[in-house]
Amino acid sequence: MVEYNRPQPSTLGGIKCGEAFDDDSRGAPLTHPGPTTGVALPDLRVADALGARGRTTLGLRPDRYDCGHCTGAPSRALDAAADVRCGATRLPMEDYRFCLPRMAASRRRRDAWFRAHQPLTQHVLQRIRTEGPLRAADFEAEPGHRASPWWDWKPAKLALEYLFHAGHLLVTYRRGFQKYFDLAERVLPPHVNTTRPTPLAYGRHLIRRTLECHGLATEKEITYLKPYAHTAVRQAVQAMTKQGTLLPVTVEGLPEVYFVQPDHLEQTLTAPPDSAQTAATVRLLSPFDNLVIQRKRLHQLFGFP
Repeated sequence: MVEYNRPQPSTLGGIKCGEAFDDDSRGAPLTHPGPTTGVALPDLRVADALGARGRTTLGLRPDRYDCGHCTGAPSRALDAAADVRCGATRLPMEDYRFCLPRMAASRRRRDAWFRAHQPLTQHVLQRIRTEGPLRAADFEAEPGHRASPWWDWKPAKLALEYLFHAGHLLVTYRRGFQKYFDLAERVLPPHVNTTRPTPLAYGRHLIRRTLECHGLATEKEITYLKPYAHTAVRQAVQAMTKQGTLLPVTVEGLPEVYFVQPDHLEQTLTAPPDSAQTAATVRLLSPFDNLVIQRKRLHQLFGFP
């Protein structure tokens, strides 16, 4: 069992998030005003959680995530449901099949709602089938319904979200905050693999994607907000550990068992003592970003409250 030394918390000089950038400077690097200690911060992007361009979710992911997919035009990137409902994430189409288990879990979880509102969902589907991509604003609210800016959605909006999470609809493009929904079969290119992965393949996928982005993670962190994936991930952890493609490690001062890919053990996690960190580039992260959304992990590994 390999043991990591936990880095000391990094301090960001005198940067104040409210003063660090404005609407005209999003995505621009900031020069760090003071020294840091401990772990070297990754080269991140400045972006807000809700903007359509330059999402931090993309900026932190492997190079194959093309930020050109963040434009308002239809793209070959899948606009998938995010872990945080007020955010969004884009996935490459080759990962579509690994969204199918989540869609199936969503259908099971919302089955009672669907059965109670089946005429409404059929009406929404029929309009989209006939008229093409539609947004929630294209559906009239019921008389007397008073929607709030956030969660007090009209019934048609609830139906759209159900059909989206269940996999019947996909977001084909966005204009500002407005998502345009279309039938999944009209959005998916014909070459996309739509076969559902086995539990073992699904578990391997979640583990590899998590470790590509985070370096190391516990079993619980890999299945964060994915209760339906616990069995698949546990099965994959056992298989990959036995094969030597996954290694258990411990972190100094923490009781949890973390997992890493063997090649990650050869990478340096902390900056050399003599490195010139005063000229390091600092990027601001949205609090909804996948890198920092797990607050307990952030506190345990990096000491951030």
